[in-house]
Amino acid sequence: MRRLAAILALLSPVLLPDLARACAVCGGGNPANRLAFFLSTIALSLIPLALFAAGVLWLRSSLKDRLRDEFRDRDAAADTTSPPQA
Repeated sequence: MRRLAAILALLSPVLLPDLARACAVCGGGNPANRLAFFLSTIALSLIPLALFAAGVLWLRSSLKDRLRDEFRDRDAAADTTSPPQA
């Protein structure tokens, strides 16, 4: 009985195609709904990319500020210990 129910559930989109189009915006219907669905899909696709880019830019500026004086002490020490150049 379970096997028959599983087979019918898998074949229901093929046997009853009207039930497979359950979403109001996934096909025909109002053009305004399709446009809203399309624009929201674009927005939801771009938001993670924008957040990733913002995180990379923030990390870059944070590291640039933190590492600004990283080699200044080393270079100053090397200048005092090296012989003068002629």
